[in-house]
Formats: sequence, structure tokens, C-alpha cells
Amino acid sequence: MMNTQDEYSGSAKYYDLVIEPFLHGIRKRLAAWMEEQQIARALDIGCGTGKQISMSPVGTESLGIDLSESMLHQAHKRVPGRCRLGNATDLPFEDEHFDMVYTQFALHEKSGDVIEGLLKEARRVLRPAGSLVVVDYTASSAWTAFGKVSSMVIAGIEKLAGQEHYANYQDWMSRGGIDRVLSGQGWRESSAQSFYGGTIKMGVFRPGAPSLESRRADR
Repeated sequence: MMNTQDEYSGSAKYYDLVIEPFLHGIRKRLAAWMEEQQIARALDIGCGTGKQISMSPVGTESLGIDLSESMLHQAHKRVPGRCRLGNATDLPFEDEHFDMVYTQFALHEKSGDVIEGLLKEARRVLRPAGSLVVVDYTASSAWTAFGKVSSMVIAGIEKLAGQEHYANYQDWMSRGGIDRVLSGQGWRESSAQSFYGGTIKMGVFRPGAPSLESRRADR
């Protein structure tokens, strides 16, 4: 059943105004990677206002999916017809449809079960040689001094997003962040770039076998 609660109903209009200054450099790097790899067809899971899709290279067919009708209202104004309402754990696309699936700052705000379902669906709709690109928080002891300050700011922002959101963020960090969560679900990192003192990573992943711990949890 699709979640009808729209947590962005009051903020969608202002989301880009507040967030974009912090994300623009990451978005540019992701768009550059897509161009370097000559991605023909891409899916943005949690596309929000469609900002990343609007930055897609010429020749790349980029589609998006999101649960927030408020965010999609903004996306339709920016990239008409390219984003749709839908659940990331039940994607409305055929198997092996995309060269690339990407998601930015969406996994950390979800429960473990939803993350697992999303990643399984990403694997299903990816072509055999396709890539999953995830931008999200790390949980590393190798943060720079700037990174440690950034991590405190990030934690404060996540706390303001609400109790459930913050609980999921804490769980994400306690499970090892982007590195441990993705590897635990059987994704192998092929390249990566860090931002904000190492607190944020853009990781390029390809499917492998789930870890023993993950397989035990499935039984």
C-alpha cells in the first residue's frame, strides 16, 4: 500500500531555495559522471523537485519517482512528464530497464526494511552491466576536522526533520552508513567521491552477493 502521508507538503515550495546551495556541487559531479559514462537511461529514486533530472546530460533519458505529491508538483513544472508518483519498493518499470539507478539522501531517512526493498528493486530494474549510484552519509572515523563539524550540523538538521526521520538516520549511522549498509545488501563499490570532509559520499555500486549477515536475516 502506498504511503499517503506527505511530509514535504509544507516545504516543497522552498526546498530548493534552502537545500540547493549545499547540494549543487554534488549534483554537478553526478551529472558529469553520467556524461562520462554515456548513460542512456537513468532512474532517480526519490526525485523530489526534479532538480537532478533537469541537469541530466544531453542524450540521457532520465525518469524519476517519488512518494511526495508536493515535491512532484514542483518537478512537473521543471521537467514535465518525467517524474511520477510511486513506491521505491515496487517500481513501475520492467526488469533490466535502466543503465543507471540513483538516489540522493533518501536511504538514511528510511527504515531497514524499506532500504532493503528499495535496493532489491534497484537491482531488478538495472541492466546486467548497470550501476547504482548512492549519495548519502558515511559513518567513518576518517572524517576531517571539517567533517566532524559538518557531522554535528547534519545531525542537528536530521533531528529537526522529525522523530521518525531522526530515528532512521540514527539507525543508518549505527549500521555503518553508506559503506556497510550497501555492502551488507550485496553491492560492490567500484568508485567513490567524498564531500564535506568525508561525511557524504557519492558511491558507484554494482550488484554482487548479499553478505552472510543479510542472508541470515532473510531466513
